[in-house]
Amino acid sequence: MPTRRSLEIVAEFTDKISGVKARRPGLDAMMADARRGRFDAVLVLASDRIARSVKHYLEVLDELNRLQIEFISFRENIDTGGPLGRAVVTIIGVVAELERSLIIERVRSGMRRAKLEGRQIGRNASGCGPEFYAGFTQW
Repeated sequence: MPTRRSLEIVAEFTDKISGVKARRPGLDAMMADARRGRFDAVLVLASDRIARSVKHYLEVLDELNRLQIEFISFRENIDTGGPLGRAVVTIIGVVAELERSLIIERVRSGMRRAKLEGRQIGRNASGCGPEFYAGFTQW
């Protein structure tokens, strides 16, 4: 678990696109600066801000580890500076991917149900958007 220590923030990296994407401007810039040795720790609000796929998440963490850069997550209160922190980060990555898969499954199920009930999903055949989108109240 992280201990209280003084950290100097040298840069802030943000992305406006989904963590599902492996290539994101903010993440790419952070990794480029990591390779240049511009910092020795990465602090995130939550582990799922790095990636939603376990494979990508572990690739990022592996590269940070190779570069001797610690990964610290505020929400989960973990730090990869030790073996327990590295194990917890891996478990959290698995849970984040599971959560994403469950969301996708629920959305697809809701869309199938709506289609069976005769509700229109998406755009009209004319190519114009519908006047409104069907809302799903039950999954």
